[in-house]
Amino acid sequence: YGLYSNNNRGYVLITTKEKAEFFEIENTDVLETNIQTLLTYLKRPFKTQEDKDRYTRLSHTVYTTLFPTAALRDDMKNKKLMISPDSYLSFVPFEALSTNSETTSYFIHDAEIRYVYSNSFIKNIARATSEQEHTYLGIAPIHFKDTLLASLDYSLQEINNIGSYYSGNTLLEDKGTKQAFLEALGQHTIIHLATHADISDTTSPWIAFRDEKITLEELYLTENNAALVFLSGCNTTLGENEAGEGVMSLARGFFYAGAESVISTLWSIDDKSTAYITDQFYKNLSNGQTTSEALHYSKRSYLQQHSGSEASPYYWASTILLGKNDVITTASSYTLYIWIILIGLLLIGFYYIRHYIYTKRKHEK
Repeated sequence: YGLYSNNNRGYVLITTKEKAEFFEIENTDVLETNIQTLLTYLKRPFKTQEDKDRYTRLSHTVYTTLFPTAALRDDMKNKKLMISPDSYLSFVPFEALSTNSETTSYFIHDAEIRYVYSNSFIKNIARATSEQEHTYLGIAPIHFKDTLLASLDYSLQEINNIGSYYSGNTLLEDKGTKQAFLEALGQHTIIHLATHADISDTTSPWIAFRDEKITLEELYLTENNAALVFLSGCNTTLGENEAGEGVMSLARGFFYAGAESVISTLWSIDDKSTAYITDQFYKNLSNGQTTSEALHYSKRSYLQQHSGSEASPYYWASTILLGKNDVITTASSYTLYIWIILIGLLLIGFYYIRHYIYTKRKHEK
């Protein structure tokens, strides 16, 4: 999705294995205004039915603008989409758009979606994934020395739940310091940060630890070996736009340092709903789903379990996946699969041996 401000037009290139299609979007000034209004609805829960109805109509207008033909919209159903948005489209969770103008029907029910910044970005992360034992590093300072930062009480539950699915280390409360994070960063393949972040500080975007903050500039100087970084903080996908290359965000800092995929947020998140989605995500991931599938179905699970205002996109649509879409399975899971296969082979062998003996005896009689 490319947007060119000098001629008030945008361009959409859609490619599949079978074909490529190119569309032009006119009057992008109107699109930008609609999206800015849409973001105000996304960043807060629906308070009234009127709020929800207005959002439904507006998000459907954006949906039909970005996917301009009925044939295209029909083709996308039950597909896996990789979206590379430019400019202000980078701040839109496409899965929260409504596919119906009268009744809210979120796009997440039609398609599984992940995002990339650009073609060069895809090339930089397109390296072979080794089948290694994945361990996680979970950081949750919970309370902060900076008194302006609120406590994140649900973050402790968030980190502890991950331990049910992946083994590793946790840096909780007073152990969740900046130095401890830097020392442990390169030793794990799953990094989960449940803390505050602020990209709106344009002079020095940061992530908070118990004692101090790490800036985006400092992240660019680190190295990691992460198959996945989960930034469970506020606004971690936001940042300065670079035309054609996407957003210079905190997520981008982790990619630059070596990460293959990053889950980050588009606005200030609710820690209770995020804890639920996070738990479902790691449960799905440890059961063999890809990162995209795991996040997709964790959001759908949240929607199934909540209604009314609690089902507003504010609670579930902020968290998005950027980068590769891999299976991140523990070594113990591989071992389990091997045992299942071996047991299956033994049962099949036992069946055929019994069948052979039975047939032989019957023939002898």
